Amino acid sequence: MKKIFFAASIVLAVVLGSACSQKTISDKYFIKGTIPDVAEANGKYIYMYDTQNRILDSAKIENNSFRFEGEVIDSISIVNIEQDHGGFFAPAILESGEISLNLADVSGRGTPLNEALFEYLSNLEELQIKTMKYIDSFDHDSIFIGKNIDSLQEASIVAYQDEVMDYSVKMFKEHPNDPVGAYIWSHCSSLIIEKPELANRFIPFAGDYVKNYPIVKAQIELIENTEKTKEGNLFTDFSGKDADGVSKMFSEYVGKGHYVLVDFWASWCAPCRQEMPRMMGVYKKYKPLGLEILGVVVWDKVEDHKIAVRDMEIPWSQMLSEEAPTLYGVQGIPYIMLIDPQGKIVKRGLRGQAIEVALEEALKANGGKL
Repeated sequence: MKKIFFAASIVLAVVLGSACSQKTISDKYFIKGTIPDVAEANGKYIYMYDTQNRILDSAKIENNSFRFEGEVIDSISIVNIEQDHGGFFAPAILESGEISLNLADVSGRGTPLNEALFEYLSNLEELQIKTMKYIDSFDHDSIFIGKNIDSLQEASIVAYQDEVMDYSVKMFKEHPNDPVGAYIWSHCSSLIIEKPELANRFIPFAGDYVKNYPIVKAQIELIENTEKTKEGNLFTDFSGKDADGVSKMFSEYVGKGHYVLVDFWASWCAPCRQEMPRMMGVYKKYKPLGLEILGVVVWDKVEDHKIAVRDMEIPWSQMLSEEAPTLYGVQGIPYIMLIDPQGKIVKRGLRGQAIEVALEEALKANGGKL
């Protein structure tokens, strides 16, 4: 069940978005909203946040109601209206005109773009409710007795995600170059991260507004970089520093006549640490055959990294790099890849036993040496 709630909650996680439009609009927006009694919010404040989670405005809640107004500008498009630490919120598009929000059920109406936005959210909620009812029936409907419930749940979640994607693409084609389209892509971003090829269902229709929307722009860049560094391609060079602050280039370690396992990791990453004993075993077994290992340290602090290397007694070279994950489309760690003696990327996304399988294949292909 966790997956379906995660997929459905994408809406809640990506509403804080902004992008640049083609011109400055001096018209005003007027947002009026209500918040349920259960929030116990009267006399408290509600806030408007931008994409950086910065407060743009605040309003005092009276009689479970609030109001915002301001000029529509070119640098803000989608905002989040949220009760302070209260859990009630709703997105809104800052479009000229009157906008109504109901934080009880995350609904709204008013201007054309906001009407489209909340139509999208409403239909997504219907898809979620339908799927949840179906999954709940597994526990009490006799037709499911004796069947593999876990498999049925997994299949239901996959079907739900497919429906979300199909509907999102349909709506996106109607809004390929406005904030609604940018919001739709953002909503699907977690699915696209899992399956980057899904972006191809949006890219052919996307206008400049959507392509320059921060979340979308970053995701397109990651997809393009992943393609550039796919298996079979030569490595992309990048800069970094060792733990002592000495500047290094990736090319100092790869393409030098040996196979190199490249491990993207960080000291705070529990799965990275869990992988280290296996990596240590791989190093001891294959180092005499020519294998090199390079740790590429990402999203980490130098001092924390030094402590981790010391405590785990890691013997291979390390370099810290901020740009490496983006250049290789790495969105999670640990991420391990194998590069051949000439600098060609042999395998990406290696974990567990797959590491040794890849090395044994390399040994056979390279005459018993690495």
